[in-house]
Amino acid sequence: MRSSSKCTLALASLLLCGAPPAAGAQSTPCAVPTSPAHEWVRLCASGNGIARLQRAVEVPSGAMAVGDAIREIARRGGVDLTLDASLPAVAERVTLSGGRHSVAEALLQVVDGRRVEIDVGVDGGLIVVAAAASRGEGVRAADSDSVRRAVRLSRIVVTATPSHAGLLDAPPLVGMQTIGVRQLALAPGFFGTDVLRSARLLPGLSARNDYSAALNVRGGESDQSIVMLDGIPLYHPFHLGGVLSSFIEPAVSQMDMYTGVFPARYDGHLSGVLDVRSAEEARSGVHGTADVSLLASSVTFGGTTRSAATSWLVAGRRTYADVFLGKLLPYHFGDANVHLSHRFDGGSRIALTAYTDLDVVNYRPTAASDTIQASAGNRAVGVSWSRNVEHVPAALALFGERAAVEQRASITAYDATVDQYQDFAFSSRVRDARVAGALSVFDSTTRHTLGYELARQRLDRAASMSFIPEARNFSPDGRSTGELRSAALWYELRRQVTPALGIEAGARGDLVAGVGGALLSPRVSARLALDRNTTLTAAVGRHAQWMHSMLREEAPLRVVDFWIASDSVVPPSRAWVYTLGLERRLDALRDLHVELFHKQLSGLVVPEPLGDTLRTGEAIGVERGRSSGADVLLRQAEHNGFAGWLSYSFSLSRRTDASGFSYAPAQDRRHELNLVGSWHTNGYLFGARFGLSTGTPYTNVEGVFERQRYDPLLDSWSPDENGAPRQYLLAPRNAERYPLAHRLDLSVTRIGRDGSARTTPYLSIANVYGAMNPALYVFNYGRIPPERTGTSNFRFLPTFGIAHGARRHGAGGIRVRHVVRRPKRRCAL
Repeated sequence: MRSSSKCTLALASLLLCGAPPAAGAQSTPCAVPTSPAHEWVRLCASGNGIARLQRAVEVPSGAMAVGDAIREIARRGGVDLTLDASLPAVAERVTLSGGRHSVAEALLQVVDGRRVEIDVGVDGGLIVVAAAASRGEGVRAADSDSVRRAVRLSRIVVTATPSHAGLLDAPPLVGMQTIGVRQLALAPGFFGTDVLRSARLLPGLSARNDYSAALNVRGGESDQSIVMLDGIPLYHPFHLGGVLSSFIEPAVSQMDMYTGVFPARYDGHLSGVLDVRSAEEARSGVHGTADVSLLASSVTFGGTTRSAATSWLVAGRRTYADVFLGKLLPYHFGDANVHLSHRFDGGSRIALTAYTDLDVVNYRPTAASDTIQASAGNRAVGVSWSRNVEHVPAALALFGERAAVEQRASITAYDATVDQYQDFAFSSRVRDARVAGALSVFDSTTRHTLGYELARQRLDRAASMSFIPEARNFSPDGRSTGELRSAALWYELRRQVTPALGIEAGARGDLVAGVGGALLSPRVSARLALDRNTTLTAAVGRHAQWMHSMLREEAPLRVVDFWIASDSVVPPSRAWVYTLGLERRLDALRDLHVELFHKQLSGLVVPEPLGDTLRTGEAIGVERGRSSGADVLLRQAEHNGFAGWLSYSFSLSRRTDASGFSYAPAQDRRHELNLVGSWHTNGYLFGARFGLSTGTPYTNVEGVFERQRYDPLLDSWSPDENGAPRQYLLAPRNAERYPLAHRLDLSVTRIGRDGSARTTPYLSIANVYGAMNPALYVFNYGRIPPERTGTSNFRFLPTFGIAHGARRHGAGGIRVRHVVRRPKRRCAL
């Protein structure tokens, strides 16, 4: 709250306050800011009587941008800073010799001789703006105060230091992280920055192999997690069978990731929620980026109206493998994302999000019988309306002083089909429509939220795979349809009980048609501050899931998900989740997060993996299980060009089938370590990631035989023409493990300028030293002796691309805009 108020105060002051018409060292008489007569004054070497500006700090050394130097000094001194990122002087280079000086002296040393000035406010916060003389405004100011002038700034970056309460300001949510795209971009990317693939480098998130971007959260199956865009559910938002996510990086601002106990507003899944937030362009004019790589090209444009009440952003991407390779690879995918928002004078806001992704295979050889046509993708649209109420009605005054209202509606359509190819075909369809809303009433210590959700899903699955018996590993033959109608009512209470203790408690009740009784899901979490830099967190909650994937988790590629609905026969899955965590701010740059977890699961709906392959119809088993482990995250904020994190996850998962047999599920990866770092120096950004993980389980094949039929009339055996030609002898389920996997990824990006636009070529290499990390084994018992061949994950996979960013300024050409992305806390306009 305190950082937010400082950001608001600084931004409001920018519209009212100016600076004396002098540039350079600001060697005017020194004044102490007082309110209201002298609210903002020029910074002087004595620190204007403010203790934090007189504090001695180590000045950075070497050559760097003026803006980077100012922000680094302000960060070291614990000073709030507002910076106009469009100032030409901010991008200029300055060489500092280091040493120890006061914050005020160091800042004045950086801006000496440049057409910028620094004002200091009554709370010790600083504003860096262009000198009045350089702006051609011709305004004369008193030496003791700043100029009262309106300043139109196209983009502002506000750096706010954490308040004195430190971690006390954080909400009492456990297993929740908010991740900016800037943070994820530190890791070397695969064909550019892939937000979902990068997210799994964080603790608690993993995938079974390099070919799948689907997320297994804390030992859970991949269908136990959901990906949402601005609250809109998406089904299998991936390309190339799961290799790439369908999100365009510039169109995403951040992700809210829940790996523990969810808030009551979320349910329908047992393990994880990844809520992706669309980016909003806050700068006036039209801004755009283009990214061209070996695989695909993308373009993003956005801007605001002159009044800044309406913002818009449009993004699109398409691969061109089919254009250049033709019949060799008749495949392409495309993505599109539109986000619009408008703020009304009364304080309400409306936002629209539209999204689509599509994979297409169109193989048309000369023989019509060999034609293969397939497609898969989502189409989704959602709208939300919200309003803040400063004075609540008398009936609600008992619960708080202010209120907020929100309404949402969305429609999602997911289609995946393979047209009949000989005896092979399948389809999977989901239609999802939902309406939700919430009313929050709050004051400085307590927040009450009451919400509802009405949803309807139509599910349709069909599979015909008799021609390829092994394909039944992906889905049993047959067809199933279902419809889910659910109504939910939920309540959340967030309260700061004492300055050191905060709690969040809630409950959710879901009524699902066809499933007997209400699904009640209580949950509670708490955060206790041991001191300003250390907190303990704990949570317990119950989750429920009533949509289930028929795709076996052992499948190496999640080409498509086949969904079925819970009913009177197929039970809903339930999970009790327990977490205990410790957060510690080690210093101003580093923080440590450790969390223990345990999940107890029941009613897990899974396809039967070891049944007779000649069997048709639904082959469903119901199991129970548990997952326990620990997640560790050590983060380093950017300092002298370096930033990164270390993440480690330990997870132990077991599943027990109806017969009582216990086994490790296919996603049971015991140990996973990721080291991610980036170095920004001399116009280059270097990135590195080293990953080390234990192998996941698999079922060994011990033998193979031909299925034959006995003819009693002829007293002879012959191959079974109506069945599978091969039958396999399997070892106990998932009794073996793939070997230890490790790889090093590197990237380099040139941050340069090309005339009137910003051009950034980049090179990324996955698995630099070509480690052989098996993704699966293929068994060949046709040879004597039999052979087992490993299919590797990515091995030395280079990617080259060029990103190009530009801004259309007024009616004339294109102007380069230096985008500043530095602080952990910031407000940007």
